[in-house]
Amino acid sequence: MAYLLSILLLTVLASFSHFKLPCSAVNIKLSAVGTKIETRCYGKHLNASCTLYQKHSTVNQSVDCDIEVMREIKDLKLTVNYNVVALNGLAQTSLLKRTLDLCFFLRNPRSDRLISSIYTYIKERSNLPPRCPLPVAHYTIRSLRLRDIPIPVFLPESDFVLEEIFRSEVKHETLFEFRFHGKLVRYIDTE
Repeated sequence: MAYLLSILLLTVLASFSHFKLPCSAVNIKLSAVGTKIETRCYGKHLNASCTLYQKHSTVNQSVDCDIEVMREIKDLKLTVNYNVVALNGLAQTSLLKRTLDLCFFLRNPRSDRLISSIYTYIKERSNLPPRCPLPVAHYTIRSLRLRDIPIPVFLPESDFVLEEIFRSEVKHETLFEFRFHGKLVRYIDTE
């Protein structure tokens, strides 16, 4: 009886986290499956575009972004808003909202553990500058495999909209908005 309870407990734990079962190499993870990307640039500071590849695949989706900084950017604030979308597609509930000084974060990436795990993955696949100010240049983010992005396990399996707003607080203006529409799904990683 105790053995069955321990198996049941391990199964429940495995369904809610990146928990590896001790008797096998099974790892349950969350993955984003994208449906649409929206980008909007404001002002004369930058131009950016992102493309979602393999839109109809749940396994091999990837994202590429091109960012052209046309004027040096000395300060940058980032607001990340994660919205859960109801089944009817009309109602959105904000589940997570974070605002951070991106220049401070680039100097101290451990200052925000949630953003840091995703930033580390993106940094490995881009030529983004390591600190502020952001000089005039062409930056790229290549081959962001959605299945490989570390997603916090406390997020529910649901449709979502991830919104990122980049602002210059000195000039009181929005520079860039990025919206990623998709669905979170759990999968078993046997690697």
